[in-house]
Amino acid sequence: MPRTNTPPHIKWLLNERAALVGKALQLERQFAELATKRDKTSARISALDRAIALFDSSVSPTAVKPVNAWKGRYGARGELMAALRECLMAAAPSAVTTLELAVMLQTRFGLEFSHPAEQQRWRKNSLLRALKRLVALGEVQRLHEGERLGAHTSGRWRYREERPTLEALAAAAGVKREAS
Repeated sequence: MPRTNTPPHIKWLLNERAALVGKALQLERQFAELATKRDKTSARISALDRAIALFDSSVSPTAVKPVNAWKGRYGARGELMAALRECLMAAAPSAVTTLELAVMLQTRFGLEFSHPAEQQRWRKNSLLRALKRLVALGEVQRLHEGERLGAHTSGRWRYREERPTLEALAAAAGVKREAS
């Protein structure tokens, strides 16, 4: 059987077509998933309508206009804090710099910034605020406490591990300690 060469312009057209067919198949799968989600959501709405009618039939379920439920930049509420905990726990007992955390979280959440100033604002307003909340909750240690960080210096953070006291260890071992 003689071998034939496909002209480059035909190869390009075939490749473009194959890519679009792949995209169309991907969209069909997404449509099916969305249809399932829509049906489940409609069923939950109907159940809530019935519950409202049971409590007070004079209340119209459509009296309140639809609202956009919370879906932040990081997914569900609390996802940024959970991701921070996860990153710091994975590194424990070592410390992680703010810059390293920023890179990990940008990758995890697919964040892209059009300008370095935008990235800096995100670090200051979202990342550092979440880290400070974790410090306030007692879950994270700020290892650069009291240090003045320069413009190109990154703070260090570590997950706070609960370490048992000598009394707790002695009690667990069944040893009675004498007061000193």
